[in-house]
Amino acid sequence: MSFVGKILGSITGSNQASKDARKASQYATDTNNALARDIFQQTTGRLDPYSQSGLQAQGYYNALLGLPSSVSQEDAQGAFNNYLSNFGFDSELENGSRAIIGNQASRRLLGSGSTLKSLQRFGLGLRDQYRGNFLNSIGNQQAGGLQAASALAGVGSQYTGQVSANNNQNAANIGNAALARAGSNTNFLSGLISSAALLSDERAKTITAKVGELEDGLPIYRFTYNGDDIEHVGPLAQDVFLYRPWAMGPVRPDGMLTIQPDLLEAA
Repeated sequence: MSFVGKILGSITGSNQASKDARKASQYATDTNNALARDIFQQTTGRLDPYSQSGLQAQGYYNALLGLPSSVSQEDAQGAFNNYLSNFGFDSELENGSRAIIGNQASRRLLGSGSTLKSLQRFGLGLRDQYRGNFLNSIGNQQAGGLQAASALAGVGSQYTGQVSANNNQNAANIGNAALARAGSNTNFLSGLISSAALLSDERAKTITAKVGELEDGLPIYRFTYNGDDIEHVGPLAQDVFLYRPWAMGPVRPDGMLTIQPDLLEAA
């Protein structure tokens, strides 16, 4: 087997870092999506009753105005009658009528037709006033429902956007991890092919992780050269000296050790 073939076999373990990155990114995405879903469900749970109440109020409002409605006019009139009973219409009507009768009696007009007309005008006017108040009340409830429905639409849009952003970021993370893995392996192999004497001194490198070893135990590392952020995969000259000394290259003027990649496969 060629040296390049051995390297490709030995750095299979280097893929683990990329796999770990993908798992971490997927875990973060799942966690963020679950949190977004929980917030969405809680918010919709709070807003939905207001939205439903607004729809119901719209039905009563339309029915009282004679417009097409999901609520029958009988039910709407029944709700209005309940409103009259609960908000003191009967009491106010009685007190107002007594005042009119008393006034007419003091003027000795109690038996005249004007007394009846005054009572009718007062009763109708008071009922119209209560009807207006009732319509205003359910109109406010209807408006609150519309606001809740609008908020629900916004929450749904925000939830969709958040999940999409999380998934897009996850896809980008996975893609970057794959590119980084492919790039580091390619950089190392390119270095082996293009350089007769390759700088491989431990002092010139920042070790990221040990990714595997060859059959004779020669360790293979992921690293960057000092002052550079491009990742490489390969051995250290100090280890090559111990395991395969015949593959050592000349010592550089600055004292740094080199290796000869083409001799590494010699047994």
